[in-house]
Amino acid sequence: MIANMASIFRSPHPNPLPEGEGVNGTTMIKHLIYISVFVFISPFSIADADVSFPAGKDSKQFESQLSSTQVTQLTQWAIAYEHGRGVKKNLTFAIKLLCKAARKQHGPAQYELGWIYMNGRQGNRNIDLAAAWFQLATAQGDVHATRLLKIIGSSDKPTNALCLLPDGSVFRQPVNCPEPKNNIPSPNIKTILTWVNQLAPEYNLQPRLVLEVIRAESNFNSKAQSPKHACGLMQLIPATAERFGVADIWDPVENLKGGMAYLQWLQNYFNGNLQLILAAYNAGEGAVTSYQGVPPYEETRRYVSSITRKLTWVQRAL
Repeated sequence: MIANMASIFRSPHPNPLPEGEGVNGTTMIKHLIYISVFVFISPFSIADADVSFPAGKDSKQFESQLSSTQVTQLTQWAIAYEHGRGVKKNLTFAIKLLCKAARKQHGPAQYELGWIYMNGRQGNRNIDLAAAWFQLATAQGDVHATRLLKIIGSSDKPTNALCLLPDGSVFRQPVNCPEPKNNIPSPNIKTILTWVNQLAPEYNLQPRLVLEVIRAESNFNSKAQSPKHACGLMQLIPATAERFGVADIWDPVENLKGGMAYLQWLQNYFNGNLQLILAAYNAGEGAVTSYQGVPPYEETRRYVSSITRKLTWVQRAL
């Protein structure tokens, strides 16, 4: 019996167990709990779900589905893509659909994302990310998420609930920069330098680091807006601005404070590793965590290299 159970744990899927755990005694019991919880309390049954797909194929069909505002329909489509039921299996499509439903506070979608990251369906297992999604689902009253959260526990490091895709990138639904609330004049570089020197120590940051990030992000243009909907001096996307309490993304001082708050968070999360901090500011902490280092994105690698090189030159000059 034990031998048969051990063969289950060696099988590639399902395998919802933390990396590095063997099969013995206490861990065997814990692993059986993982599997039994999934098998008996999964909130969706694809066989019973009424899943109808819009006309079209592949990306056109998916874009049509992603435009839906019905969270239950989004989640059912996502699970169909996840398991290849009635449609070609595509985990990227599944996560994007689940993400849209989850951002609308749909507990089952939040639970399913947690299940994906707990099992490492998108790549490596990410128990911290799974816990973050289970916590959100628990807040919506999802009993399945509550039970799994008790088993895997909460992370010591608070983790943002990100929609991490199989390629290591983070899916974010595009949100345009809002229209400016006030006609705030653009500060000159001298004024920005003064603000940074005053504010950076409050966030336990070196002013030079903040200035180089600003240079790389917006070249000191407080009205800069990127094609990826990043705004202002520190090129905050609206979601990051909201995350760090920025009321007006176009107010240069608020934008600076939001960007510095994010840098401080990354500094704590990555234990002061400058390359990882910069990579995460450019590509998102989810991508860095997934790749366990600087992601292999050309833009991100150039970004990290450029800023670290300039900071090294300044340090040598001192």
